[in-house]
Amino acid sequence: MRSVDKLLLKCKSRSKQYIILIIAVILFIGSTWQVAFSPGYVFLAEQFEFLNAHLFLRVTSLWPNTEIFSEADPGKLYLYWALYLLSFGDYKVLQVMALGLPSALAYLSATYLLSRFSKWGWAIAFLYVFNPLFINQPRDIQFRFEYALLPLALAVLIRVFEGRLIHGLVLAFILAMGSYRFYVLFAIMATLIFIWYIINKGKPSLVITTVAVTTGLILSLPRILPAIVHFLEGDSLALATFGVTEGIRRVDVLDAFVLNYYYPGDVFEKITHGILNFGFFPSVLISIAVILRRRNNIVFLGALFVLVGILLTSTINIDPLLATFPPLARLLRQPYWNGIITLIGYLLLLSQLRSRIAIIAAVIIPAVFYGPIFFSGNMWGYWCASTPPQSYELLPSFEGKSLWIPTLGSPRAVWVKCERPQWASNAWGVTGDVEIRSWGGDALNVFHVSYLSQYFAYFNYFKQSWFPFALVTVDPRIAYGIVGISYVGMVTDRLASDDVQRSLWEARDFFSRTATVVINSRELGLYKLGDAPMCRAGAPLFLSGGYPALAVLYSVFGWRTPPVIFSNDNITAVQGWDFIQGDVISSIHFSSMRLTGLTKGSGIIYDEFYNKLLKLGSIWSYDEVPNFVYGYSGFAEGSIILPSGIYEIYVKGYVSNISGIITLTVGGKEYKVNLKSNETRFRWVHVGNFSWSGGRVDIKAVFSEGLVAVSELVFVRPNYKSAPDVIIITPYDIPGLKYRNLESPLGIIAEYNGSLKLPGNGNYIVYLHLISGSIRGSYGDLSNGSVVQGGEVLKFLNARVSYILLVRQGWKGLESVRNITCQDTFTVNNNELVQFNVLYDPFWRLKCDSQTYSPVKVFGLVNGFYVKTGGSCKLQYILYDVQKLAFYITLVYLFILTGFILVFYNKEVFRVKK
Repeated sequence: MRSVDKLLLKCKSRSKQYIILIIAVILFIGSTWQVAFSPGYVFLAEQFEFLNAHLFLRVTSLWPNTEIFSEADPGKLYLYWALYLLSFGDYKVLQVMALGLPSALAYLSATYLLSRFSKWGWAIAFLYVFNPLFINQPRDIQFRFEYALLPLALAVLIRVFEGRLIHGLVLAFILAMGSYRFYVLFAIMATLIFIWYIINKGKPSLVITTVAVTTGLILSLPRILPAIVHFLEGDSLALATFGVTEGIRRVDVLDAFVLNYYYPGDVFEKITHGILNFGFFPSVLISIAVILRRRNNIVFLGALFVLVGILLTSTINIDPLLATFPPLARLLRQPYWNGIITLIGYLLLLSQLRSRIAIIAAVIIPAVFYGPIFFSGNMWGYWCASTPPQSYELLPSFEGKSLWIPTLGSPRAVWVKCERPQWASNAWGVTGDVEIRSWGGDALNVFHVSYLSQYFAYFNYFKQSWFPFALVTVDPRIAYGIVGISYVGMVTDRLASDDVQRSLWEARDFFSRTATVVINSRELGLYKLGDAPMCRAGAPLFLSGGYPALAVLYSVFGWRTPPVIFSNDNITAVQGWDFIQGDVISSIHFSSMRLTGLTKGSGIIYDEFYNKLLKLGSIWSYDEVPNFVYGYSGFAEGSIILPSGIYEIYVKGYVSNISGIITLTVGGKEYKVNLKSNETRFRWVHVGNFSWSGGRVDIKAVFSEGLVAVSELVFVRPNYKSAPDVIIITPYDIPGLKYRNLESPLGIIAEYNGSLKLPGNGNYIVYLHLISGSIRGSYGDLSNGSVVQGGEVLKFLNARVSYILLVRQGWKGLESVRNITCQDTFTVNNNELVQFNVLYDPFWRLKCDSQTYSPVKVFGLVNGFYVKTGGSCKLQYILYDVQKLAFYITLVYLFILTGFILVFYNKEVFRVKK
């Protein structure tokens, strides 16, 4: 009779497992049926931006393919390969699996965890699918998969504590699929479970736990070690996400309790609205009732999860503690990730319900709220499938890098027919972000790159009135070709204002006249500028100045323009009068000081500082100033160590007609510096002389009487060495009115009537672009080819000036500039700079015989290597070598682990605890 009971129990258990699997299949089909049977593909920002599975797979080729995909998300490496293999390379099947599997896995994963604590775990697990946290995140594929795997990881962890080796290997595989945020969340929850286990179960199996965690980390080593190295030491334009330090985001306490983590601005993550955001509220109330009515260790664990989750998502938080370690603060900055802890806490609490009615109420109400969205088959149109126009299929596989210029409004393509319910929130941003960056050939997106470097923000050829004289007319074949861009693409099929569309078509017309047309359709325009070099070499120019100075060099020198390094040391070229005559002994950035009432600026036109300039009637001067602080009032305090000596003090500040006064107190001595000027730019301003006996110098800066923006304070020992070889005077340096003017290569002219004294000394050859009026020197009116002397006074007679370029007589800086082939091994001369046209990444190296050179930024954008001793050279990417090393370590570890298990499997260390 007992054997019959066991058989019946086994059959009942097997039937229940089948039912759970059927539910999972229903969830999979229900969430994606409309996607599966609709023609075309789904396009999601940073997820599905491609035309086929092969291009989708390229996202995993991170090292050294760092220019195309700046989202270096480690979990994608294994996840995307698995999806590609399971779909047999069919892109539509891959998409359906990527979108539908997380829902099914989430249910199975939660069921496995909750079944340990309740016979109703299979029912409560529905809440892990039907909740605002999961429903409101239809875009991020990796998040959805890792969300689905977290309950499974926790359940397997408990088994690992019990000493089960097979579960340890499963946990290792799950950890290998995880990202940084997954690791942090898992570590937090694992710590809570570890404490709970010790209190209630006793000592866990440390051997199996160590094997599981170590194996998981080692398996993921080839993909995360390069990223970690980059995060800790890098300052890259190629993998910019590792350098971003966006602020921590939190929501109101009530929103944190009901798992409503939407915040304004994330239109791609908003799909529910109003009352739907509170569909989980009944389940929260029932969970609170469980805490009040029941007292056991599971309730304690669930309540602890909820408490920790609230502290990591709400305005009542531990953010000041997190801020002491910026990497951790960044990983825990997103409330929707941290809210998983809160949600799992609720599930643990609900697993302690004994009333069927309460369980049904807790599950049914959220299911009613979110079921229609889920079972729509495309998340209410968020996952709508669309077919790109034929012109997208015509994009060729071309050699050379392209730069794509998208609209600056909504990125949604007009041919992506996504419809939403009429009553849904207007904040719900439908999908349709169709990137071109991986189609045809290696590509950059001008909008994304311009966030990181002003180069393409300045050389944009896109006429918009709200840009500060941004439209230049420098030949794009020079401006883009010098930094390795062979093609320019224009996207004109996006939802945008009439003004933006007009500007885009004007830009397309411009490129059609200056380049060779490759594709010319309503949706796309692709234009070949020429065969841009991947590498150039020559004597570098060390420029104290900004991007307008580059425009002048391109206009005069063209392809012979030497590689330019923005620098304050060893200056060989200067914009305007921005020249420090001396050696910088010590310096301090204002952004590193203690700030009160001041704001940090990032030095790009998308910064709030730029908007302030516009409102005040001033302009942005495109100076290479990576960081600064600004304000109308407030102060900055700091200190530096300074050797004894006599110094001249300079401050780099924004001089303009709206600028104010900065009062500096240095070592007890006060200096008042007026930054008001008819010039408009960041430049060095002389503060005064300073005598010091050596040691620490306390510094205080007080801002007043207007807008003050300053970047750096330097202490200089006078050293009146030779003047620069090249002097560039732009409209930003001339104390006159500024006008937009497309006759100027810079897009701007200055109108001035007065006198200016030239910097430098010795004889200079003049190159100038004069719209009207005249400029008179000691020997008459200036023209191209005239000779002037440094220190000479020029008279501007109603002159409308585009630029003045002075080149020292006898300067030979243009003679050695040449394009070179940098594939495999190539030859470099002594004291040359090799310009490598890949977005700046500090982990590139140039090996020349026995010497190894690290990169500097050239043109503020790409890599450059200053080679003192030339020879036979070869480029090398360190992170690629790090990845190969990690791969070998993984193979060796797996070999050792396999032998260890075979030898010791039946030993005491691997026996399951009774």
